[in-house]
Amino acid sequence: MSYLMIVNEEDQILGYEEKIDTHKRGLLHRAFSIFIIDEDNKKIFLQQRADDKYHSGGLWSNACCSHPHKSESWIQAIQRALLNELGLNIDFYGNTDEMLFSGLELPSYKMYFLNKFQYYSNYGGYI
Repeated sequence: MSYLMIVNEEDQILGYEEKIDTHKRGLLHRAFSIFIIDEDNKKIFLQQRADDKYHSGGLWSNACCSHPHKSESWIQAIQRALLNELGLNIDFYGNTDEMLFSGLELPSYKMYFLNKFQYYSNYGGYI
């Protein structure tokens, strides 16, 4: 069972709740969304969500999204999600704004924090 960080409007942690309950109750919680963009060829990587996902099943989505779990840093959460979802290993070098995707026969890529936002959405009974 995974527990998510419940936060207030200022992103201060208020507590922890189980993932499904967090979504059902529409609690504000931390999450992240990763987009992989090939700037040279002007392409964006999309993936189709599994049909059996409890929300948005079968829909096309960004490369990867998830939540930091209880006692997990943003970096640890991103590493876990990219490995579990896409099989990508990430090693950090220099600073946390630059990450090397290892295990790929591709040049190094950089990952950037772009923005922070809040949103509300209803996914067929899940918020």
